[in-house]
Amino acid sequence: MGVTKNQLDEINIMRPVAIVLLVLLHSFTMYGGGWKLPENIQYVRLYFWIAKFANSFMLEMFVFVSGYLNAYQVFELHRKISFNKIFISKFKRLIVPSIVFSILYSFLFYKKELNVLIYLYDIVNGIGHMWFLPMLFWCFIVNYIFSKIKINEKIKITLLIVLSVFSFIPLPFQIGSTFYYLLYFYSGELIWKNKQKIIKIFSNIKFIIAGFIFFVILFISLTLFVEILQQAESELLINKLIKLSIIRISRIVYASVGLFLFYVTVTFLIDEKFIKVSERFVKFNGICFGIYLYHQFFLQYFYYKSSLNQILGTYWLPIFGFIVTMLLSIFISYLTKKSRLGRMLIG
Repeated sequence: MGVTKNQLDEINIMRPVAIVLLVLLHSFTMYGGGWKLPENIQYVRLYFWIAKFANSFMLEMFVFVSGYLNAYQVFELHRKISFNKIFISKFKRLIVPSIVFSILYSFLFYKKELNVLIYLYDIVNGIGHMWFLPMLFWCFIVNYIFSKIKINEKIKITLLIVLSVFSFIPLPFQIGSTFYYLLYFYSGELIWKNKQKIIKIFSNIKFIIAGFIFFVILFISLTLFVEILQQAESELLINKLIKLSIIRISRIVYASVGLFLFYVTVTFLIDEKFIKVSERFVKFNGICFGIYLYHQFFLQYFYYKSSLNQILGTYWLPIFGFIVTMLLSIFISYLTKKSRLGRMLIG
């Protein structure tokens, strides 16, 4: 794999694709159950599948990229990372922006009755889409601790899978979410360590085509299965736990397959010169964090604070939301990075 200006070529593609999928997801998530449908907007089954596909392995890919880059810095660049260093650096990088943008988001869209303690707790956990940042912060911290524990690799992976399956158990400060995503953070590190072997075995057109067909079938089948399972009701606690575990396992299976297939596809396209990682990719990669922070502000306003739902209607509202939000988020992120304070917040 090549490196563009001390950055990994594959990451300069994977992260921008992930951020586009994130904006696509939130533009259509009202049809997938993530947000309520605005007034005068009807349910569209096709848009349900767009939301589900955009979310099939996108969040896992963000975490995978973080683990992959962390491994690159530790094992390739030989950067010495102490607990204090990683805690402070990731606190500045993730927690500070989460708090700042959570406060801003709360002024515009906070819907709970104001209670100081609950409000502060929500701020720490990340309001709105900011929940992802404290979760990712804990991924770095817990992974660092894991790296210091000398246990068999297979045991470690098994433990992470178990934690991921039972991560539906609610825990404070995004720890429950962290338990789900730790598997993908560590997978990024594991694939970095074995990337030459993986590329040699899997990076070929036959595997990619077969893998894509398999993923589509798997994703559609498991999504439909989960949809049916969610409709089943039971008062017994054990049945509820089994149901939640099956739903989580289904997610882990198709997200892992999709993520691995996408990684292999990107490495193949780069190695075979089908994609040239230009300066545009690098610049877009550099503002992805800003796009992440800003995009949901625009979508929440468009869908729930404006009259666009009446003007555009069911079919055009999410299309408009996606295109305009993407453009505005890119523009605002670019402007933000022009200032010193902006660069401190969004990198």
